[in-house]
Amino acid sequence: MGIDVTIRMYRLNELGDCFFLRFVDGEKSCNMLVDCGSFRNSKKSIARLTEIVTDIKKNLQGENLDVVMGTHQHNDHVNGFYHCKDLFQRIGINEVWLSWLDNPSDKLAKSTADEFSRLRKALTEAMQLRSTKLKQGADRKAAEFEFLEASAILAAGSAPVVPQDAIDTLRKLGKRDPQYLMPGKTLPLPNIDPSKLRLHVLGPPRNRDQLHDVTPGAGESYDKHLQAASKSSHRLLDALKLASGNNHREGRDYPFNKRYKVSKPSKQNGRESVYTHYRSRENAWRKIDNDWMDGLDSLALYMDTYTNNSSLAFAIECVKSGKVLLFPADAQTGNWLSWRDLKWSDPNLKTDDLLKRTSIYKVGHHGSHNATLVAALEMMSEGNLSALLPVNKNDSNIKKENGWRMPAAKLEERLLQKTSGRILRHDGVFKGDGDPKTAKGKKLWNKVNIDVREEELYYELVAENL
Repeated sequence: MGIDVTIRMYRLNELGDCFFLRFVDGEKSCNMLVDCGSFRNSKKSIARLTEIVTDIKKNLQGENLDVVMGTHQHNDHVNGFYHCKDLFQRIGINEVWLSWLDNPSDKLAKSTADEFSRLRKALTEAMQLRSTKLKQGADRKAAEFEFLEASAILAAGSAPVVPQDAIDTLRKLGKRDPQYLMPGKTLPLPNIDPSKLRLHVLGPPRNRDQLHDVTPGAGESYDKHLQAASKSSHRLLDALKLASGNNHREGRDYPFNKRYKVSKPSKQNGRESVYTHYRSRENAWRKIDNDWMDGLDSLALYMDTYTNNSSLAFAIECVKSGKVLLFPADAQTGNWLSWRDLKWSDPNLKTDDLLKRTSIYKVGHHGSHNATLVAALEMMSEGNLSALLPVNKNDSNIKKENGWRMPAAKLEERLLQKTSGRILRHDGVFKGDGDPKTAKGKKLWNKVNIDVREEELYYELVAENL
């Protein structure tokens, strides 16, 4: 006999990941929770998280959560552990699994965190500098809004910095010391025979270059126009890296060092005409004193993406059927690319083979352009692939003009082709015939031996004998 698998994707009313998985092997079972988070820390968001965790408790019927995984330090993945701490204490958590980057005893993790902290400080100060240099009025208000928005991205919400507190809270919720997972490792799941079910850790990489690589190269993204927007942030990042080490004395000179600036004219230096020309009211538009700072918003998003790239990514293999459940969290380019270099303890295990056998794919980072690499998705089995896409089109950050492109259009189009329409989204909106409410939709899911149950709070997939 194989394993019976139930996956419950909780439907946040905004960006957020929360997946309850139950594996049953005869009389033995394993209850797993992968993330519990919502983008905002508003009362409405916390109320929804509380409703979800209450449902998890009810569904467990007195059992503990055997494993809880927190994939990375972002609100929309872990703030539920912070806001619903008391509920989780009443549920009971046996084991907590985190990324090696969350290990306080890991030297590489600590140096990486210190580097990110310095850059965040430099960015915050640069945003403040831009805000104070702009004129009063509409421009100033817009600048203040942008600064607050970027700060919210960096801190992922309100004070205290919830993601860090959430990980600290999660560490203490487990009955045992946390396990910090390393890429290339294979683990058994509690209570289940490892010859029937096992978990393979794919990322994050321990290579600094791969950890910082968040921009797809040629042919690595389905949405090329979106990848171009992130490249400009790298130049600004280089400037701030220099600035972060010396209190921004040089950083304030960007894009030009002081020796290239025209100083106040005198008869001796012969700069009167140049100075007067560019200082005149009619030529004020030619000045670029602060224009270079327009890239700060992009850089804030770059650093946000960097945190995504630190995601704990893994695959769960049902050994009998060979089917694989792929959960990359919000892994970005370098994280994905690092998987091909992994050396597994099982000589018969190949990363490409895991991708080829992927049956259920939790779409990376809500379907963003740099979180599902072309080569990886094209490897996934076209015959039986199904996708879980945690995105809600009514989220204000997506719905507004110039909002986030989630899911990226070309990626979603290809996912629909690969899955034959078997995509579940938070908002219940489907393109094609994958809607499980229709007779045709149910037929599509039954074709791959999956029963889909729809509730206001979640979608539930049930697959028997995997």
